[in-house]
Amino acid sequence: MFNYDYILIVVVSIALTFVSYRSIKGTKFRRGSTSIRIVVYFLILAYSVANAGYPYYIIGGIALAAVVGALAGVRFGRVRFYHKKGQTHYQRSAAVVVVWLIAILVRVSLTLLGQSAFLPNLVVDLTLSLTTGLMAGEAVHIAREYRKHLERQPG
Repeated sequence: MFNYDYILIVVVSIALTFVSYRSIKGTKFRRGSTSIRIVVYFLILAYSVANAGYPYYIIGGIALAAVVGALAGVRFGRVRFYHKKGQTHYQRSAAVVVVWLIAILVRVSLTLLGQSAFLPNLVVDLTLSLTTGLMAGEAVHIAREYRKHLERQPG
């Protein structure tokens, strides 16, 4: 029997790969889209954790990893602003995006393969949580740096 969830998972994986590629190569800065992406990333994390059936104390640990990641992202986030065709673009830290993308693709693969072993799922979800937090913290850092970037602009 064919399961349409697999198609959804594959389509989302392809879309996330494209978005991640754009984040690494650089994209137009828009305050709203930066915030919306982070909400989407946390929704993906929540969906992944909810479907894993973890006990509450494990979910708490996964949430803590996201908080630690967010604090680290605010503190150590890296961004580069540049202008292209008269618009402000930015390029974020490639390492964080690549690790997050690998974690989400592994999560999708585990789901497609029907892998339900506790430890591999937990390691992937902790990595996903930490990198989602890093990306959220980095988004805050990007917004702060954007304000500084505007202050440095003449006119």
